[in-house]
Amino acid sequence: MKKVSNLKNDIFDRVVLILEEARSNVVRAVNSNMVTAYWLIGREIVEEIQGGEERAEYGKKVVEELSEKLTKKYKRGFSTTNLWYFKQFYLAFFDKKQILHIQGGESEKFSPIIHNQSGELEIPQFSQRLSWSHYRVLMRVAKKEARDFYEKEAEECTWDVEALERHIHSQYYERLLRSQNPKKNLRPARQDISKTVSAEETLKNPYVLEFLGMPQVSSLRENQLEQAIITHLQEFLLELGRGFAFVARQKRMRFDDTDLFVDLVFYNCILKCYLLIDLKMGELSYQDVG
Repeated sequence: MKKVSNLKNDIFDRVVLILEEARSNVVRAVNSNMVTAYWLIGREIVEEIQGGEERAEYGKKVVEELSEKLTKKYKRGFSTTNLWYFKQFYLAFFDKKQILHIQGGESEKFSPIIHNQSGELEIPQFSQRLSWSHYRVLMRVAKKEARDFYEKEAEECTWDVEALERHIHSQYYERLLRSQNPKKNLRPARQDISKTVSAEETLKNPYVLEFLGMPQVSSLRENQLEQAIITHLQEFLLELGRGFAFVARQKRMRFDDTDLFVDLVFYNCILKCYLLIDLKMGELSYQDVG
């Protein structure tokens, strides 16, 4: 019996490895295609603006009209702000493109979306380990040498977005340049391996949900304890008094490059004001108050 039990455990472990690897491959494919798509959209915007009238107003009009049409078709993810991010992304990582020169009809084997307006094949080369969230952070690094350094380190050290932001804010690259022993100072950061994020958690990312056209259901973002607390708070506040109307749960609010989620949003029709409730399981920070 003991032998059979061990055999079952071996099979279970191998099947788990197969499923985890398959799920990780799906996540990498989604991230890779999302990053590539946004780079290509940025390229289209840049080429359209450059090919038209050389005025800032023309570029603004192009982006606004494109945003309106894309939002009508895809609902979310294509605000004018996002489209300007795509443009900025293309310009920041312009050197990622590789132009392929194909003879004859071989170019027909490639998707038409990677052809630029000159008819050349442009295939951007991005790391499959880095998500769109990583590149949003990297775009804020003005100096190209520093940006390339952080991108390489994030890929090799498997930093999550939090770790990447932490090293950028601590001016890790600049400190290495000033150091008399760069290899010694490089070691601690390279040991800063981020916790492994499951495929399930990655697919809950709001950028991924937007890209796939999936609804951002509040239950996707809450654990069981928080969900139970929020559910009871809803019932409690709705019975508090007159004028309260429930508006939203896990309301997404974007400030600059940061996505924040408010647990509960109510509106008081008598006072004509919103009531925002955000649960915190740790200490209250200045950012939370803001």
